[in-house]
Amino acid sequence: MLENIRIAKAVGVKVMISTTDIFEQSVKDYFSAELNDIKINIFPSKYFIGSEMILRVLALETVQADFYFMKDSDSIVTDRELTLMSDWMLLSAEPYMIIRDNPIHVAPIMGGMFGLNISVRDKLVQSCQDYFSKSNNKASYGMDQQWLADHIYPIIRQKAQVYSSYFYFRAEKLVRINRVHHPDTFIGAQAEGNVNPHSMQGYFEKFYGDQLLSLPYFPRLPKLLSHLIYGRVRPSLYLAPLLKWVKR
Repeated sequence: MLENIRIAKAVGVKVMISTTDIFEQSVKDYFSAELNDIKINIFPSKYFIGSEMILRVLALETVQADFYFMKDSDSIVTDRELTLMSDWMLLSAEPYMIIRDNPIHVAPIMGGMFGLNISVRDKLVQSCQDYFSKSNNKASYGMDQQWLADHIYPIIRQKAQVYSSYFYFRAEKLVRINRVHHPDTFIGAQAEGNVNPHSMQGYFEKFYGDQLLSLPYFPRLPKLLSHLIYGRVRPSLYLAPLLKWVKR
């Protein structure tokens, strides 16, 4: 986050950090030297404690802009993703963009790798508020991505420009992007890297080969089955070599 703030400051952009009131002072203390370059957006812990992952969506309502991009805080902004964002903003007529840039990016929408324009912002925020206001939908790890898969992707998949280097769903409006050679430089990579990323990347790449893997998307599957197929890595990796064999 400190590096992203440094980059933002260099180009005259301010960063917003959303948190709940229970963590407000801790956030201010940690970023004490950067307070002039960031805005801290506070949400009541009474409603959102444990649901911090969704605050980046709710925070859109407080920011006026033509375009919005979701980004994980432990991932540094790169020229690679800025190029794709610019391509979408300048050349695409679609109100949403989705990026998948790693063999394990098989979810319909990666929680920190999508964008939208102002015309659809309110619908996204309202859906988020409606879903997470229900007591049985309190956020846990991955819950935001499940909400995106269950409630957002089915209604936007014909309205999204998809940029992918490995995986896509059939009938998506796809732009194939080149694969990066270093496993730490894909879009969404953690700044500290993954566990043994070199061997992991090589292992997954052998399942994909040089081609992009495509799978059908069935929006009416039971939720448990949908989460298994579209939210997990392993089923896609099993299907990839099978599809390669069939094509031969």
